[in-house]
Amino acid sequence: MKINRIRTILSAIDRGITLIDTAPVYGFGKSEEIVGKALEWAGVRQRVLLATRSGSTGRTASRFATPPGLESSPRSKLRLKGQTDFIDIYQVHWPDR
Repeated sequence: MKINRIRTILSAIDRGITLIDTAPVYGFGKSEEIVGKALEWAGVRQRVLLATRSGSTGRTASRFATPPGLESSPRSKLRLKGQTDFIDIYQVHWPDR
């Protein structure tokens, strides 16, 4: 089943999709693993903008909570199988009031 998901991602890229949006909470990290494997197999990292976010499990966007949230980027990069040195767009999932 994972191979079908990878094929879907690669088909989307081949058809002109340029943004892949993921988050640590999607599939408990499995989404990032599948995206990473697709990028690895096809060598297409340079063709896409990669987006992820912090605060996916609660309202954690205060100026005190955001820096620890930023630490999730290395974990996301690990799940992305080392296919990226950077994340193009880093979003706040649930902003605080």
